[in-house]
Amino acid sequence: MRTDSAAGVADRYVRRAIEFTMRVGPSLDAMERGLAQLLQAGVQPMAYCLHADASGGTLRFTAAEPLATRERLECAGLGYAVDEVVLVAVPSRLGMPALFGSLLRDAGIQIVYSYASWRPERGGFTVFKTRDDDRAVEVLATHLALASM
Repeated sequence: MRTDSAAGVADRYVRRAIEFTMRVGPSLDAMERGLAQLLQAGVQPMAYCLHADASGGTLRFTAAEPLATRERLECAGLGYAVDEVVLVAVPSRLGMPALFGSLLRDAGIQIVYSYASWRPERGGFTVFKTRDDDRAVEVLATHLALASM
């Protein structure tokens, strides 16, 4: 059970979020075009990453307004899938995403994947997909609450 201060930290810095995934071509150009299509559709990602593997390219991102993002993607004819992830607003300090990952591993929470993104107008975000997102939020919120005391 979270303490009141951990709950407050969770509300401000750590939360579950909707992640959108779009399949794009495997080349860097194709991935950049996918990101450009996203921006042209009026979607402003909070955090995003581009990834290529043997099956092609993937653009993963979170957005502040998931419902509006769905509408914009559908109006633009862009295919997507959704999943839940853990989104952490991070101070602009090097090493924070790695520290968060270590905290989750030390708590026995399996990380499926993670990425970090920083934009001058929004600051930094780290995204984790874990096998237990609720517990991941609890662990990270508790750590951040203790660190802020």
